[in-house]
Amino acid sequence: MILLLSSLAACIGESTDDAASLTSVDDAALTDPASAPIVAKSAYFRLPVPGRDVSSAYLTLRNNSQQAVGLTAFTSEQVRAIELHEHVHTDGVMHMRRVEQFVLPAGETLVMQPGGHHLMLFGLSESFAEGAKITIELMLTTGDNVSIPMSGRAVR
Repeated sequence: MILLLSSLAACIGESTDDAASLTSVDDAALTDPASAPIVAKSAYFRLPVPGRDVSSAYLTLRNNSQQAVGLTAFTSEQVRAIELHEHVHTDGVMHMRRVEQFVLPAGETLVMQPGGHHLMLFGLSESFAEGAKITIELMLTTGDNVSIPMSGRAVR
């Protein structure tokens, strides 16, 4: 129960208004839009609270291809595990749940943000500081992989 509460706190510690102002720093595309079916931008991860190794990451993914693309897995050499999560509201209560796969329709954009879809990062180093860099590898149902660099940001 404590892990669930600290994980949930890692996901919802910012309001969506704060998240919008945070994502404006890295608005340049992280992948080449001309050659990649998926373009990632505004990617960052939140530094874990002291004593914890769990936090969350946010980014925007755009599917520029002519077909739906499934996001099947995320990996990184800098973290132990990464899961795709979403928040759902049921009877006035917010619940976080793991999503095994997310399908991004052709021409659509997925905005991962606090209170919505996001990545849960497990096994983050406590030595990470503001501006620390990690790279996340996104696996697609097309067989393609997309490398996404992310910068660490302190919880505000």
